[in-house]
Amino acid sequence: MNFQPVHLPIRPPVKGFTLTELMFALAILTFTLVSIFGLLPIGIKSNQNSSEQTAAASLARSIVADLRATSKQASASPQYAIAFPSSAAILYFGEDCSLQNSPSTARYRVTATIQSASPMDLLNVRITWPAMASSNSAAGMYEVTTAILRK
Repeated sequence: MNFQPVHLPIRPPVKGFTLTELMFALAILTFTLVSIFGLLPIGIKSNQNSSEQTAAASLARSIVADLRATSKQASASPQYAIAFPSSAAILYFGEDCSLQNSPSTARYRVTATIQSASPMDLLNVRITWPAMASSNSAAGMYEVTTAILRK
């Protein structure tokens, strides 16, 4: 008896991923996406808060510049008509930082207080938002105190 060797065709190795590898990859992807989507609202809120703070700081700079530009003989500032001396002038500004007549259409409430002191006046500017909220229940606040030397 003469046996001849049987040659079976050799299959090339199959390329791909096993089910276990796919499950691990999907678990990692799911964890990553849930983490990213969980942080998204925090990032949006932080961005909104920084935008509000930037707008409030810009308003405060504008009011301080207006009062510093007021001559000593003038009884009110040229741009915002804040009277000297002022116990507490209240102004309302919209989202675009434009002066508003009514708090119902405004986003920001500005309280400017001037205390006369020789030779300088002390100015306190407090900006709160939303405009209709009281100082205690405001969503945000920006405050600055500075000295004004009018000439």
